[in-house]
Amino acid sequence: MNQLLILMLTLLSLTFAIAAIYKQEASQPWYLKIEVRYGK
Repeated sequence: MNQLLILMLTLLSLTFAIAAIYKQEASQPWYLKIEVRYGK
């Protein structure tokens, strides 16, 4: 029960983190930022 609760909280926080990153990067895709940083 306790492990399941920890797993659910971890997945929930991970989902929120991914959603926040996705909203932040929506204007400029991540691969463009990598190209700008490292060139081709």
